[in-house]
Amino acid sequence: MSEHFQLHWTRDAGWINSVLNHPAIYHQAAADATPPIGQVDISPVLDEVGVLVASQQGQPVGFFLLVQRPGHVLDCHAVLFPHCRGARGRAATLAAIDHLFIETPAAALTIGCPACIPEARVMARWCGFKPVKGEPLVFTRGGVNHPVTVMALTRDEWLHHSPLPEPVNEKEASCLGPL
Repeated sequence: MSEHFQLHWTRDAGWINSVLNHPAIYHQAAADATPPIGQVDISPVLDEVGVLVASQQGQPVGFFLLVQRPGHVLDCHAVLFPHCRGARGRAATLAAIDHLFIETPAAALTIGCPACIPEARVMARWCGFKPVKGEPLVFTRGGVNHPVTVMALTRDEWLHHSPLPEPVNEKEASCLGPL
């Protein structure tokens, strides 16, 4: 299977909402503050975010919701469909990272990785992101506060970085799904 991905921007709130409200996506990413399934609506904030869609062979495999922060920093939220996890999800993420650093003035990308979603940290690390220090953040799910590791990848690191060829250990591999 070709690992070539097509990338395009969308403002289609109906499509984005249908993805965010899909049970396979919603139940993986929802926090306690998230509206009930079927009621997530990005429309009120769509003008404040960018949504970069990754497709393969004409079919969307996920999208990257981006929030502009000061200093040309983009805060990234990856939403990968269940059939695009593991090595395929990494390839889609790397294609999006390349696009963002080549086609936008982004100086850095950041991602928050809640401890209760280990796949997020493993994927970020696997794509070259490194933990950064900052204010402690929490992600609340099921009434439990989970620490969030903020990770970043700068343009300079991206230019000189070679992504890890595979997960470092079996535990990391199991987080990512089929490789």
